[in-house]
Amino acid sequence: MFSFLLPQKWSSQAVVTLPESSQLIELRRATVQLTVLDVPTNIDAEHTYQNFLKDFDSQALREEYLTNSDYVKQLVDAKNAGNKAILHRAIQETAAKFKAVNNADPKISNATSYSSWTLSFTGPNAEESREVLSGYIDFITQRVNQDTVQNLRYAVELKSAVGERQAAAG
Repeated sequence: MFSFLLPQKWSSQAVVTLPESSQLIELRRATVQLTVLDVPTNIDAEHTYQNFLKDFDSQALREEYLTNSDYVKQLVDAKNAGNKAILHRAIQETAAKFKAVNNADPKISNATSYSSWTLSFTGPNAEESREVLSGYIDFITQRVNQDTVQNLRYAVELKSAVGERQAAAG
């Protein structure tokens, strides 16, 4: 009887793996061009994957995404929209519903083993759970892409500055 009184919860899940070569064509093209110009780049599929997972698990990024999400705006009704304490509590409670679980078998310590992560969000219904998780994954993907482009720009700027100093000194 007690179980009938509990509200239903729905989880949406996504499994992420290391990006495949076909997903990194533009990144590869850019790093090859930079390597030809003798600009060092340390960005590869593993680096991109780890940055995605790190960013997905960031409390600050969860809160940044949720602050502007329709989901949180719906949770905090119009009469409470100006109440920063209620808004902050709704954001923190919602952020806690994201999970990232490593699917690797802890019994296998092979560094080359296939690894994937299951990302999930638990919400009041299936559609909202899927939309929030999908939106957050898109938000993190965009952020990782922006960070990657910025890191490549910094590498070019550093190489250019070093070249200018060497030309001025030489």
